[in-house]
Amino acid sequence: MRNIIILGTGRSGTSMVAATFRSSGAFMGDHLLPATPSNPHGYYEDRELNRLNNDLIRRLFGRPLLGWRIRGKFFRTVYTVPGAFFMAAPRVLRTIQLTANEIDRIRAFTRREPFCYKDPRFSVTLPLWMPHLPSNVGFVVVFRDPMRTTESMIRDAREQYEPPLPVTQTWGFTCWWRTYSRLIVLSKSSPHWMFINYDAMLDRSANADLSEFASATLDFSQIDDRTSRSQKHEWPTSSIGQRCSDLYEELCTRASTNKPSCLRAS
Repeated sequence: MRNIIILGTGRSGTSMVAATFRSSGAFMGDHLLPATPSNPHGYYEDRELNRLNNDLIRRLFGRPLLGWRIRGKFFRTVYTVPGAFFMAAPRVLRTIQLTANEIDRIRAFTRREPFCYKDPRFSVTLPLWMPHLPSNVGFVVVFRDPMRTTESMIRDAREQYEPPLPVTQTWGFTCWWRTYSRLIVLSKSSPHWMFINYDAMLDRSANADLSEFASATLDFSQIDDRTSRSQKHEWPTSSIGQRCSDLYEELCTRASTNKPSCLRAS
């Protein structure tokens, strides 16, 4: 089995893909997050991995005015509440030098081969991990249409935080567009990337390709389209809505042209 990192905006779709690796023998973490009403089967994310990526994101953002604690209490956004960093999507990523401690923490995860790690924060921190990853890592990008992703993010912001986080539809679309634009650029540096449409997981049409890509026997029994609570709606006609529409078409094209020669582990 090859090592796997699962990426994407939001948590429902990426959790569905991560769940297929639960019996594969891949290490997913020692302290997995528990299930919630939003993700009744669990997140398949490790607390310590989340904490590491949160620390890296703090470094990338820089120290905010008034400090993290005060900003997080009185100016609550996805950029000031560390628990909400999975919804972060900065316009530009700063270049930082990792400390020896941060490198050691990354290597503590990368030496647990074969591994399958999933954390939406990777969409921000992956460039910092790349120099320290084994050469056979495969990157699985899970996407769904931005309207349903945004609905899921708004629901999480309302249900999982007290007081609720002020996540808007405009921000959801902006986060979606910035995240997948960045992942498409990163994917051009290596052939070991696979793009999966959330709907292709629900109808199981991606099963064979995902198994081949991972070089593993995966368990798809947990997939249930009834767990998707979002409904399809018309996308907004704003400029960000149009950009997301164009990008969604590009992602669908990437997903439909995953080639077996690129799927096999090397």
